Amino acid sequence: MARPREFDRPEALRRAMVAFWDLGYEGASTATLVERLGIGRSSLYAAFGSKDELYEAAMDIYVQDLRVRVIGKLKVEGPAMDVLEDFFLGVASRGRPGGEPLRCCMVVRASLTGASQFPGIRKRINTAIAEMDDAFHDLLRRARTEGTLNGSIKLRDSARFLTTTFQALNVAALAGRDQRALRAIIREALTPLTQGDST
Repeated sequence: MARPREFDRPEALRRAMVAFWDLGYEGASTATLVERLGIGRSSLYAAFGSKDELYEAAMDIYVQDLRVRVIGKLKVEGPAMDVLEDFFLGVASRGRPGGEPLRCCMVVRASLTGASQFPGIRKRINTAIAEMDDAFHDLLRRARTEGTLNGSIKLRDSARFLTTTFQALNVAALAGRDQRALRAIIREALTPLTQGDST
């Protein structure tokens, strides 16, 4: 009779997600994953197959979390430009007492591996980025309806720019940019959205 698995699979996946989030794919060695998940090497492979398969499953958990924890903040009620500013100021405040931990977005970290990405992860990265683009696009469209958006702004292009700004802020914060510098970057990114003709 086979012995039951002695670990909680959802909890193990969440721990794997945090390990890959903190360390990236290359940095999260099998030995590290075994330690972080609190299971034996043989149990890890029996449950998840390979490291690549575990990474894909962990990325799925992360993207689901991203929809709630990050993209959800772009869908809250209130004046659209205030929502947008609050969103970016929240990104800049990571690592401060009482704020979110200072971590580079797992999607951004995965993107930095470039050509070494395997197709399953590339697909997940593209999905997450497209969803960020769409959320920014919807928020900018709200701002246009409210009459607070620069009339010359192209919604889709600006949405992609804001996604890229979000990604860059993650890297800049991790690289040690202080709060003042991050807020200046945000100001430079958002000011053109409201300057000029808003009709």
